[in-house]
Amino acid sequence: MKRTSKNPDSFTRRVAVLKVSAEEQIVQSQLARRGYLPGVLVGHPNTSAVEMALERFQKNYGLRKTGRPTDTTLDVLLAPGCGVPDILREGVAAPGPGHPWPVNRRSLTYSFLTFDTDLPESTQQQVVEAALARWLDVTNSLTIVPTRNSYFEVAFAWAPPRHPQCVEFDNSTLAHAFGPDDPYEFRRGSLHFNTAVRWLAKLSGPGHLLFNVALHEIGHILGLHHSYDPESIMHPDYSHARNDLSAMDKTILRRLYEP
Repeated sequence: MKRTSKNPDSFTRRVAVLKVSAEEQIVQSQLARRGYLPGVLVGHPNTSAVEMALERFQKNYGLRKTGRPTDTTLDVLLAPGCGVPDILREGVAAPGPGHPWPVNRRSLTYSFLTFDTDLPESTQQQVVEAALARWLDVTNSLTIVPTRNSYFEVAFAWAPPRHPQCVEFDNSTLAHAFGPDDPYEFRRGSLHFNTAVRWLAKLSGPGHLLFNVALHEIGHILGLHHSYDPESIMHPDYSHARNDLSAMDKTILRRLYEP
């Protein structure tokens, strides 16, 4: 005889318990993007893990530690910025001095692979090169020059949100870059700007200043990690006003490359 459940909705209720709301999933996704929550936990209820992740995030960003997604926490968590995680991988956390290119690889070359349509290609190249020059002016122990050869260590490109062998850009990710300590050697020295972003050469309406973002991401290419100092260009979140290297940014670069 076929057995029937006395409560046909019991299975539905049990499944519902295993799901999270759309708002909770956004919080989890952003915590995972920033490196505070393992990606495998996104979409699954795990109150203790999310609370611990939020507390660590709040501590790093100078917010009141509640373990809950308060309005202030959400404003910071959802702010547009860099796609490089704060917690790079287990045991490697930012901020920190970073990781330099090896001594035998400090005369590097760069190339532009693709461009965006928001600005003339020449403008995009000039802005990125100006950001690169701002860093290189700090030390004589590292050179990065353009090349037309097929081999180069540093590559600048504009990429769509979904692009090969990288974490997909979400709505808050402006760009990401990979430094000399990236676990995947083929990505080291690569910088990808998000083509879904409106790029600006100067403030002229909604959008994001290419120079500011390039200055931050080139810091990653040179090996610097994120900083929670609001004056540092290596702060993870974007700001129109954050457009130069801080004294500490310069100190860290010299510490990495000068004896």
